[in-house]
Amino acid sequence: MARITQALKEETRQKIIDTARDLFMQHGYEHTKTKTIAKACGIAEGTLFNYFASKDEILITIFEAIGIDSVQTSDLPSPIDMIITQALHPIKRMNNMPRGMLFDLFIASIKLARKKPRLFQRLAAMDLNYIEALTQTIERCVGLHDDPLSAKELAHMIYGVVAAEFLSYLYHQETDYQDFANQVKRKLGFLISTYFKEVKHVDSTEQGQ
Repeated sequence: MARITQALKEETRQKIIDTARDLFMQHGYEHTKTKTIAKACGIAEGTLFNYFASKDEILITIFEAIGIDSVQTSDLPSPIDMIITQALHPIKRMNNMPRGMLFDLFIASIKLARKKPRLFQRLAAMDLNYIEALTQTIERCVGLHDDPLSAKELAHMIYGVVAAEFLSYLYHQETDYQDFANQVKRKLGFLISTYFKEVKHVDSTEQGQ
């Protein structure tokens, strides 16, 4: 009996991911069965479960592939623009997915929190990566400051604003992405500019001592 090579395993795994993404986009996450995904891949449903424990895991893997990386911001006109661009960068990439799939991910996260903590931790890791990328951008803009607020604390606050607005965007179907982005930019512009004023105040106070 011929052994399945690692390359073939990787090829099959990627085929499952790509096929599932296409089916989710065409028919919706809830209406797509693992049996349908397996059939479209030309494999048995049991074989699919050798690669993914559940349909939820396939969905999370699709979104993990989007990545939460740092975007090039050095050519932007101001530190505020740099931070806002980084904050919206992953969301902009996610928005290439149908809004229904994004909402499905949100619903899945609620279910996974109790039923499948291991998968929920993978979702949480995506959020932590988002905050870390933001923290690095803020530190490049203003340096390291713990008073009045550290870069990581500001990143957490930015995450809160973006997450709340994004959830509202997913829920209100009449809202388009540009409306969402403009609302985020307005709120973050105020938040970040206030932070910069406080940092400058602390710097000037320290220099006067």
